Parts: sequence; structure tokens; C-alpha cells
Amino acid sequence: MTVNKVHVRYCLLFMFNLGTNINEAYSSIYQVYGDTVIDKRSKRFARFKNGDRNLEDKPRAGRPKEFADKGLKSLLQEDATQSTTLLAKCLKVDQSTVVRRLQALGKL
Repeated sequence: MTVNKVHVRYCLLFMFNLGTNINEAYSSIYQVYGDTVIDKRSKRFARFKNGDRNLEDKPRAGRPKEFADKGLKSLLQEDATQSTTLLAKCLKVDQSTVVRRLQALGKL
């Protein structure tokens, strides 16, 4: 079973709201989902104690930017022979991103 990390965070928040301590909460999560779904060093409980109930990841430096295939498709319609390096420059993304998107679109 694939477990979404936000789902696990909801489970942790539920356990926190029940008054469960961190060790009991992790033990319960491990029993249900296994030991690969959450890291014991997670800072979630500390965040909950500080009033932060946000369960989504916060934006941070180095996080991948959203990439729209629309711009890539548009550039390819103009000139389908452009190199991935040139496409990357035009789109202001890394060349490896262009290569991955072209592969996903079936163009490579």
C-alpha cells in the first residue's frame, strides 16, 4: 500500500490531539504502515506543540519549480530541431528538466 506523507501527518496530528506521546504515536504508525513511512527524527510533534498544524510541506530554497509543458510545446512548435540546452535557456530551467519533460511527452 502506498501511503501519502500528508495522510501520515494527519494520523500524527490525530494522535497528538489525543494526548499520545511521540513514542506511542510513532509505534502506532509503524504497526499500521511499517517503518518506512515516517522518520523517527521528524519534527512534526514539536511543530504541533508550537501551534503549527500545517500538514503540507513549506516552500523552501532549492525546491523544484513548477514546470509547464505548455511553454515547451510552444517552443517545439516554433522549431522542433532546437537543442535541449537552448530550450532550457529559453524556459529558464535546467537542461535535465527539459530532457525529463521531453521523455514524458514521448518526444525523446
